[in-house]
Amino acid sequence: MLKTLKIAFPLAILSLLLFQACDNKNGNRFPISPELIENNSELVTYGKRIYGNSIATASRGYFRNMEEEDIVFGQEVMNKNDWGIKFILTELEGDTLSEVYSTQLLEGSLKKNSILTVSVNTLGRDLLYYDSRDFFLGNSGGEVFIYLFDFKSQIIYKGHLYILDDGIPNLFLNGYSRNNFADTIITEKMTAMFPELKKTQSDFRFEY
Repeated sequence: MLKTLKIAFPLAILSLLLFQACDNKNGNRFPISPELIENNSELVTYGKRIYGNSIATASRGYFRNMEEEDIVFGQEVMNKNDWGIKFILTELEGDTLSEVYSTQLLEGSLKKNSILTVSVNTLGRDLLYYDSRDFFLGNSGGEVFIYLFDFKSQIIYKGHLYILDDGIPNLFLNGYSRNNFADTIITEKMTAMFPELKKTQSDFRFEY
């Protein structure tokens, strides 16, 4: 699966532009029954009715404040021009779901994943954690894409774990993800998967 290896030098670019605003005035409001909200599989089915069969996950949480619950749909994009994943934030207002915004296309897959709602007390809101598990890993190495979404601040904290021929898992965090709560969360999650990992200041990218 893995082809030519390309080197990407350390990046410290903010991820603020990875979100796209949606205008609710354009009719992005959908009726929803309370029963659907309590059932994750039903939420995914509901998301498919709204956005199509590319919806693969649904996550509940207080992603902007602790008073109003939100739902985030995960979308798998696969066509001749693009592949990757997107996450769509919707706000729950009684029996109505309103689209707020979505991320731009990100590297990853929802065929295998770990998606968790993470509470951060110092922020006073939840974050959404994603990693691609072993979907991009093979016998000779591979990679794991990691994202931590702060929907209120519209920031994506990004990590990238890669394994080369030496078999050592290397964890790279972009500059905005270092030495803060995002660093702690991502490092703990990846250490649970790869106890022998080491952190690195340089990133490597595989070409598929």
